[in-house]
Amino acid sequence: MPTVLQFRRGTTAQNDVFTGSAGEIVYNTSTGALRVHDGTTAGGNEMLLTDGSNADSTVNLTNLTASGTLTGATLDISGNADIDGTMEADAYTVNGTSLSEYIADTAGAMWSSNSESNITVTYQDADNTIDISLNNTSVTAGSYGSSTAIPTFTVDAQGRLTAAGTTAISSDMSISSDSGTGTITVGTDTFTVAGGTNINTAISGDTVTVNLDSSPTISGSLTVTGNLTVNGTTTTVSSTNTVVSDNLIELNNGASSNANDSGIVIERGSTGNNAFMGWDESADQFIVGTTTATGSSTGNLSVTASTLSVATPTASSHATTKSYVDTALSSLSSNSLSDGNSTLTLTDSGTGNMVLNLDASTHTTFNSTGIVLATGTFQGTATSAKYADLAEKYMPDSDYQPGTVLQFGGEQEVTIANEYATHRVAGVVSTDPAYMMNSDLDGGVYIALAGRVPCNVFGTCEKGDLMVTSDTDGCAVAWTESFSPPYGSVIGKALENKDTGNVGIIEVVVGVR
Repeated sequence: MPTVLQFRRGTTAQNDVFTGSAGEIVYNTSTGALRVHDGTTAGGNEMLLTDGSNADSTVNLTNLTASGTLTGATLDISGNADIDGTMEADAYTVNGTSLSEYIADTAGAMWSSNSESNITVTYQDADNTIDISLNNTSVTAGSYGSSTAIPTFTVDAQGRLTAAGTTAISSDMSISSDSGTGTITVGTDTFTVAGGTNINTAISGDTVTVNLDSSPTISGSLTVTGNLTVNGTTTTVSSTNTVVSDNLIELNNGASSNANDSGIVIERGSTGNNAFMGWDESADQFIVGTTTATGSSTGNLSVTASTLSVATPTASSHATTKSYVDTALSSLSSNSLSDGNSTLTLTDSGTGNMVLNLDASTHTTFNSTGIVLATGTFQGTATSAKYADLAEKYMPDSDYQPGTVLQFGGEQEVTIANEYATHRVAGVVSTDPAYMMNSDLDGGVYIALAGRVPCNVFGTCEKGDLMVTSDTDGCAVAWTESFSPPYGSVIGKALENKDTGNVGIIEVVVGVR
C-alpha cells in the first residue's frame, strides 16, 4: 500500500499561537497555504498563494516581479517601482500623504521658489491652486493719445511696457500746388481734390483717382519726350506747317502683305483733282499723277499719270525728260541705226542697264555684271568662272539656306537631311554657283554637284576627311569608322580643319569620293 505523508494542520487562529520547530511545515486549513516555522516565531511564516488571496496583512517582499494582477489593501513600496500597465487601487499615499496632495504640494513648492523678477507666485494649499500676478511697473494705468497727441511707449526685452507718454502733433497740414498754397486742419477741414481742364477726379472709399478726359484739348504746346503711340482710324494734323526730324517715314507699317496703294495725297480743293505721289501696288511701280482719292481711301487707287518736271541731267544716273532725250537723239546719224548690218557703240560709265531691242522686243541687256540674253543662244568660249561650283535646281519642300545638306525625299524632290550616312543624300545648297543648270525651274533650289562649296558641319573634322550626312538637321559629319562608308553616302571631302563640337560652316569639295 502507498504511504501517505500528512503535515500538522489547523485554522488560522490555531496556527497563529503555535510555534513549531525550525523547518517544520504546517498546513493552514483556513487559507489553504503552508506555513514554515523557524523555531521561535509564533504562527511561523505563511507562504503567499499564487492568486495573493491570503495577503490580508502586510507582506514584505524583496525584488518582487509579478505578471498579471497584484491585489492588496496596502502596498508599501520602499525603493523603485517599475509598473508597465495599469495600477489600480482605492487610494495612493506617499509618506502618509495622498498622491494628489503630494503632487500639488511638490508643484506648489516649485512655483513658490520662483526667482524671476516682477512676478509673484503664491501656492494656495487649501485648494491646491497657484496664484500668479505681475508686479506693478512704473507705467501709470490709463489711456494714452488724443487727436492732438500720439502715444509713445518703451518696451523692454521681455515685452513689458516700462514707460508711456504722448507726443503732441500739429493738427494743421500745409498743402501747395502749381498756383498757390494753403493749410487744412486735420479732423475739421475737408480736403478737396478738384479737377481742371481736361482732368476729372473720383473718390471710392479711401482712394482718389485723377483721370485725363477721354478727349482732351491741349491749348498750348505739348512735348512728348518718349514714344507716342496713336491707336485709332484717323490722325488729323491741322497745323500750318509740319516739320519732321526723322530721316525715314514708313507707311503701311506692320503689314505682312499689301494690296493697297501707298503714298501722299495732296488735296487741291476746287483747283482740280487731288495730287498723288506714291507706289502703285497693282502695277508694282512708282507713279505721280492726279486722283479723286483722299487720305481715307484704300485699295487700288485710280491715278492719272501727270508730267514730272526734272532738271537737265548732268550725270548718267540723273533722271531726264522726253524732250531732252529727243534733242540728244536728234544728233545721231541715221546710218548707225540702219536695218542692215551695222556697228553700234554704247558707252555707259555708271552701273545702269543698257538694253538692245530688236523688232520691238528686248534681245540683250548689258550691265556691269555681264550680258543677259532674253532669247537665243550665247556663242563664245568661256575662259574663267568667278564662282567655284556646278549646281542644278531641284524642287525643295521648304526654304533652305546656303550650306544646308539635303537628301532626296519629302513632299517634293528634296528635303533636309537628318539620317546618318544615308545613300539618299542629294548634296549641299549652293551659295554662289558658277554654272547653274535647270535654271528655269520655278521655285527650285540650287544644289552643288561638283566643286567647292560652304557646308554646315556638325562636330570636328580634318582636311581630307570624307563627309557624310549626320542625324543633325541639314549638317554633314566626318566619317570616322575604320571601314568604308555606305555606297552613295559620301558628300565630298573637307577642305578645312574644324576643332569644335558644335555646328559650324567649312568649305567642302563636293563630288570627290
